[in-house]
Amino acid sequence: MSGTKIIVFQLKEVIRTAIFAIIGVLLIIGLIYFFLPKKSGDNEEPTQTQEETLYLPGTYKAQINLHKINPLNVFVTVSESKITKIALAETNEELDYFYPLIKPTLLNLSSDIVKNQNLSASYTEENKVTTQVLLGAVNEALKGANPR
Repeated sequence: MSGTKIIVFQLKEVIRTAIFAIIGVLLIIGLIYFFLPKKSGDNEEPTQTQEETLYLPGTYKAQINLHKINPLNVFVTVSESKITKIALAETNEELDYFYPLIKPTLLNLSSDIVKNQNLSASYTEENKVTTQVLLGAVNEALKGANPR
């Protein structure tokens, strides 16, 4: 009796198997999509990345301790991508008398840093130490602005 064999399937089991197969395929597709690296040329709006964000916007302060004078505050104002302003706190006559190079050196230094956006500055032998002290204060203030 090698005749035709009839196989009977119950409709419930066929539907359940089809649903599990569809769920399995969707799960595999989802995992592949999730773990594949994103292309940079996708149709997404460009967003500012962590590398482009150099600073946390705001004004940051550093102190310079001078001999027999109250500490001098240096304020550095930054946006997300650049240094916008460097200034001294209000000073008194003692500072102008004992440290006459501070204000003019900071003005020159500030314009150079804002223009070039780096802390490498040129100085003369006359204001070498003053420039180094002010650059140290600016660098200390920028540490607070660093997002990393």
